[in-house]
Amino acid sequence: MSSAASFEALYLHIPFCRSRCAYCDFRSQAVGEDGDLARSYADALLRLVGECASEGVLDRVRTVYIGGGTPTALGEGLATLIEGVRDLLPHGLGELTFEANPESTTPELLRACREAGATRASIGAQSSDDAVLRRLGRIHSAREALRAIERASSAGLRVSADLIAGCPGQGPGDLAKDVRRIVGAGAAHVSVYALEVHEGTPFGDLEAEGRLDAPDEDGAADLLEEASRALEEEGLSRYEVSNYARPGEESRHNLAYWEGRAYLGLGPSAASMLEGEGGGRLRLACASTTEAVAGARSMRDLSFDIEELDRRQAMAEDLMLAARLSKGLSRELVERARAVLGPRVGGTLAYLGDAGLLEAKGDRLAPTDRGWLMGNVLYGNLWALAEVE
Repeated sequence: MSSAASFEALYLHIPFCRSRCAYCDFRSQAVGEDGDLARSYADALLRLVGECASEGVLDRVRTVYIGGGTPTALGEGLATLIEGVRDLLPHGLGELTFEANPESTTPELLRACREAGATRASIGAQSSDDAVLRRLGRIHSAREALRAIERASSAGLRVSADLIAGCPGQGPGDLAKDVRRIVGAGAAHVSVYALEVHEGTPFGDLEAEGRLDAPDEDGAADLLEEASRALEEEGLSRYEVSNYARPGEESRHNLAYWEGRAYLGLGPSAASMLEGEGGGRLRLACASTTEAVAGARSMRDLSFDIEELDRRQAMAEDLMLAARLSKGLSRELVERARAVLGPRVGGTLAYLGDAGLLEAKGDRLAPTDRGWLMGNVLYGNLWALAEVE
């Protein structure tokens, strides 16, 4: 890693789970009986963070996110990792989030993580309905999900929870019930994602056979709108296409992604982004296996896939990312885009406004409700600005 690189956010990938869900295509594997690989992996991550810190590339890092997989599958090793990372960052932490699944979230572990330096827990609830959870292949119950949220809040952690819309077995009213239950349990931040079905997963196989009994696209959109209304009623405002929070409870780490700030990701398939030359951008994805990462003594032992965005692509990406946020596109961003991408910017923004996907809010252009639901159209038109005619 070049000492010239400087990151503002750090992501650590824990590629272990107790079992794989029916919809999941993330890179993960089961924790072994003795957990040796998981322990070696966590130790290696800490070595790599230490190397990066010693080279000064983490001097501006203020947020850390430990995701998965299931970080809580590490047990007490997760608190050890959190404490080690905290101690390696030279200027302290503003936010450290870890993902947690209800079945591996104990009061003792939550307290240990809080004492080690964690400030935020992201609970993978997905639903508050036992029948839906069984269809998803989750190994926790609805009661366990709500108890995990309550326990995390009692441990002094800020709490986020995930929900999935469009699951087999969901119908009208179900997402509103989910929202009321998890917010009532103590979640001050909620992420709502539409179910994605991927080839090679159990859900992908069922869909290919015509046997996946899930809401269609319109039904899933109705569920997303239902969740949005229920969250607003509970006092959580949308600040990103899939994320809602009470005032002050937004994810600072994820905002770093959406605001285009440089971030470093460590672990199999973890992504990094840093500024390139001439206004371009570099993306790196770790191409090493879990075992290779666990055996790494330094960053030189890892392999990366590198994608380079030119100046036009980086600018179009900034527009796309801004359109994911409720605050939308600032006048300054639009003017910078015009300077880089040319007069087509004005025409594209006018088209998106006429289509009801963007609207003026003060001196900004923000997504409309229609824009949230038609994100593929909105983001696709903005990305197309990178093309040279």
